[in-house]
Amino acid sequence: MLCGLWFASGVAALAQNEPRIGYAFPAGAQRGATVEVTVGGQFLDATQAALITGGGVNVTVGKYNRPLPQKRFNELRDYLEEARKKLAAASPAPPPEEMRRMAGPEWAAGTLKVSGATPDEIQAFLEMRKKRNDPKRQENAQLSESVTLKVAVAGDAASGVRELRLLTASGATNPVYFCIGDLNETTGAGETGRTADTAARVALPAVLNGWIPPGGVHHYAFTATHGMHLVIAVQARSLTPFLADAVPGWFQPAVSLQDAQGHEVAYADHFRFNPDPALCYDVPKDGVYLLEVRDTLYRGREDFVYRITAGQIPFVTDVFPLGATLGKPVAVALSGWNLTSTKMVVPSPPAEGVMPLAGFNGQYSATGISFATDALPEITAPDAPAARPLSVTPPVIVNGRIRAPGDVQVFSIACRAGEKIVAETYARRLNSPLDTWLKVTDAAGRQIAFNDDLAGKAAGTQTENVDSRVAFTAPVDGAYFIHLGDTQGQGGPGCAYRLRISEPEPDFTLFITPSCINARPGATLPVAVYAVRKDGFDGDIRLALKNAPPGFVLSGGWIPAGQDSVRATLTVPQGAASPAAPSPGPAPKASTPPSATPGTAAATGTAAAMAATAMPTATPIPPPPSKPVALVFEAQAITASGAITHLAIPADDREQAFAYHHFVPAQQFLAVTFGAGRGRAPIAVAGSSPMQLPAGGGAQSIVSVPGIAGRRVPFADVQPELQLDGAPDGITVAGFSPSPDGMVISFKAGTNVKTGLKGNLIIEAFVERTITPVDGKPPVKRRFSIGFLPAIPFEIVK
Repeated sequence: MLCGLWFASGVAALAQNEPRIGYAFPAGAQRGATVEVTVGGQFLDATQAALITGGGVNVTVGKYNRPLPQKRFNELRDYLEEARKKLAAASPAPPPEEMRRMAGPEWAAGTLKVSGATPDEIQAFLEMRKKRNDPKRQENAQLSESVTLKVAVAGDAASGVRELRLLTASGATNPVYFCIGDLNETTGAGETGRTADTAARVALPAVLNGWIPPGGVHHYAFTATHGMHLVIAVQARSLTPFLADAVPGWFQPAVSLQDAQGHEVAYADHFRFNPDPALCYDVPKDGVYLLEVRDTLYRGREDFVYRITAGQIPFVTDVFPLGATLGKPVAVALSGWNLTSTKMVVPSPPAEGVMPLAGFNGQYSATGISFATDALPEITAPDAPAARPLSVTPPVIVNGRIRAPGDVQVFSIACRAGEKIVAETYARRLNSPLDTWLKVTDAAGRQIAFNDDLAGKAAGTQTENVDSRVAFTAPVDGAYFIHLGDTQGQGGPGCAYRLRISEPEPDFTLFITPSCINARPGATLPVAVYAVRKDGFDGDIRLALKNAPPGFVLSGGWIPAGQDSVRATLTVPQGAASPAAPSPGPAPKASTPPSATPGTAAATGTAAAMAATAMPTATPIPPPPSKPVALVFEAQAITASGAITHLAIPADDREQAFAYHHFVPAQQFLAVTFGAGRGRAPIAVAGSSPMQLPAGGGAQSIVSVPGIAGRRVPFADVQPELQLDGAPDGITVAGFSPSPDGMVISFKAGTNVKTGLKGNLIIEAFVERTITPVDGKPPVKRRFSIGFLPAIPFEIVK
């Protein structure tokens, strides 16, 4: 029965080979320009279109490139070896120059062409052979395929960072960043020449695009004049925040500037705590200078992509204050290099939160400087430590700076006995170099609370939680003092902070991962929801779809009190997928064509016939998936002061250096359906209350299929296996049985399962099928997933 219900509901869901991308090169374009962009990843066959956030960009899908199948590579390799043997037999002692020629790519290409191999096959073969013969290069399956795009950027397109995804027949990929700017751009020029005389000459200002191969070093030559304030700012880690299989977990570039005589005059491998380097050099005399860029560890591969903005350009290093009160424009002081103005007015953002400075003004280059908005009143602290503590009245946000190394700023507040106070700094989270500490003392100087680093899971590109937070309860009426300093004893104009002093403000931030789901119509897929709780908030958080199109259903949208995460499920609408909205352009051309014509002679003139084995017929391009739907999730919680409502932040869980995980926010949450739908009612979990599952006992949950009540639905011949996916230890599926409108699923909980535990149970179903191999071998049994059921909320009770 369950098997029949599952397929009738179209729940067979996710393609095994989920499309994903690791880089785009070049990772940006100039406004008004048209560029060819290579997007690398895996499972990118039948790419239909590209999706870029924001307007003003038109994309045409071009060629699809994939490595040769191993069998075909072996055939071409063996063909070349046989050709060499026949030549050696015909001329027992070929001259050295002939041996060198036979080892080169030109001879191989000519020989393979005569064999019937196509130009795309030959190119793929030579590239694979080159990689395998280079001990520094490793084959990476996750970057083995690529698609070329023709990207046309309108002259009036907005500058800034966009997100780029590919839309394939199996759905949409994860996003990568794509930048749009105003300067002239050059791509690939740094790959030739190593001196000021031989390197490619570029005209500044410009954006230099490249990617570093293993051990690679790129060079650019340019002319600079006396008195020029040269800025060289690199984007690398900011383009690809995390690499799962590399240490420290990102491309760590280093840039070196040399004069015409080859003397190094400037060097940078970071900017403050930012791994992307930036340097400013006052040019002492006219001449040709050489810019060198490489990875600090001499690593490299296709996703070691960089963009270097170079020239006498405005570059913002600091802003002050780091934020403003919601609803009030604020004048911000700017510090940096080549600034035409040191002030700008930041308009009031529409909501509380943090946004990049570039969101306000596109005329400056900056290293990811952010600006915060809050609803609390604000004051500005004097730069120099005062003779007495600065008296403040909570709730308040203090904007200040640690001007001199070793300075400590002190703030006094009056508290009543039993009053709860929280003091928290926002510095590194807003790209300040400060590593703050906080200490609370009473009127007698006794320490009541101290904190150096804020605990919590990092989000975005932050890998260190070095901001600080203290919470205390005043034991008696009186004055209390909050001390703020820097752990490393540093100070200066850029060492800014925002200090919140208030009673606890229970709140939360919610992330939902992944940022895109791809499913067949009617399918149900798991999503993960994570809460970052604030100021002791420990209550339930309810999550729901906001203004979603009909047919989308979120099941299990809650994070129980006292927990920080839960897995829910999202069901997509029934029905066949409709054509995608973005114009897919012409079908992408595969680099390995349907077949190769056998050849009859080697390029060297030997008479031996050497036939190349034909490639199998290519699979026809599947129909396009549905138009991607942007979904919005709204979360609500109830606190003592009332309801709190926030939008969940779409994010992707990214692994860093084999071990650490981070939530990298995305601009959209997309849902894409592909393939044919069944057009029948979806499966639903009966009732809205959590199933009460006794510790050491059992309970049942009813799964219904609307529209079949009163009709007996027989069990399928092959009974499916129900398996809990990611459930707590001790909870199992005991079995299932038919019901008038669906099925009843039984669960068991061990005696060791903690009473009070809450969450969702997610079930994946499997069937076992007998597969008869085509090579005459005996039949084998294989296990296949047929999809997920909607999340079943539960609570462990006594």
